[in-house]
Amino acid sequence: MKVVSFCRVLFVCSVIFFLAGCAGTQNSGSSQPTAAGNSGQSEVVQKLAKRYDRAFVAPFTIAPEYGKDYPDAAATLQRSMVEGLKAGKKFSRVETLNKKKPVTGRALIVKANITKLRIASTSARFWGGPFVGSSGIELELRLVDGATGKVVRTKKMSSWNNSWAASWNFGASDRSLLDDVGKIMAKYILQTIPEQ
Repeated sequence: MKVVSFCRVLFVCSVIFFLAGCAGTQNSGSSQPTAAGNSGQSEVVQKLAKRYDRAFVAPFTIAPEYGKDYPDAAATLQRSMVEGLKAGKKFSRVETLNKKKPVTGRALIVKANITKLRIASTSARFWGGPFVGSSGIELELRLVDGATGKVVRTKKMSSWNNSWAASWNFGASDRSLLDDVGKIMAKYILQTIPEQ
């Protein structure tokens, strides 16, 4: 009889603890900003002052403490963004910036620096599941007028995945993080270009 009572008490306490934990996480909100800002809704993008016909992409950089662990991250992010810019068809040319050739005319230079990066490995996600934590990226995007060299837009962007969702899809959102953020960057840049 005592064993049954103890099991019931233990079960009731576990249920109460679980429900209290769920209620606490619902009310706390997300502490990590989304790519569109804190609201999670898409933002209205302010257009640039003039239209640019060509885009030149400077090699992306990454903070040294993250570059050691993710040596190909900047190149992967850049490749994905360039593909997105080409697919958007707002620029007649999208190419890598050659520092030896001067940029003239209505050209936009795109620069980005990855300031924070964390990508959970596949094996860590398999064994640790959601307890491994979220994968995410924070970066600073700069758009520079090619003719004047003046920075026409600076934008801090970030994206962090949900560790429970990443576990559910076996780390697919961890592996696609850089490609996804590159597409988000391209979409943002294309939205800044005025029609005329």
